[in-house]
Amino acid sequence: RTKTHTKTKISPSQQTQPENSKMQNDEMIWQVINHQFCSYKSNLQKALSDKRQFCKHPYSTTGVCNRSSCPLANSKYATVKEENGRIHLYIKTVE
Repeated sequence: RTKTHTKTKISPSQQTQPENSKMQNDEMIWQVINHQFCSYKSNLQKALSDKRQFCKHPYSTTGVCNRSSCPLANSKYATVKEENGRIHLYIKTVE
C-alpha cells in the first residue's frame, strides 16, 4: 500500500495574519454583538431577574447566545446539519 499525501496551499492573507490577531478580531466582534446589537439575538424572560439570551442564527450549534457558541464571533467554527436525510459538516472559512 502507498499513502497519498496532499499539500494544502495557504493564501497570502492567511500567511500574513497571525493566529492571535484572528482571536483579537473574534473578541472585538463578540463585544459588539454582546453589548450593542445582534439581529439573531432573542431574549426570553421568565421573571424580571431571570433574563436568558438565545441565538436564532441558522448555524448556531446550541441555540444559546454566548461567546463560545457564536458562529459570527469565532474564526474557527463548524456545525453539523441534517438536510433531506443527509448529514453535512459546515466549516467556517475566514477570508
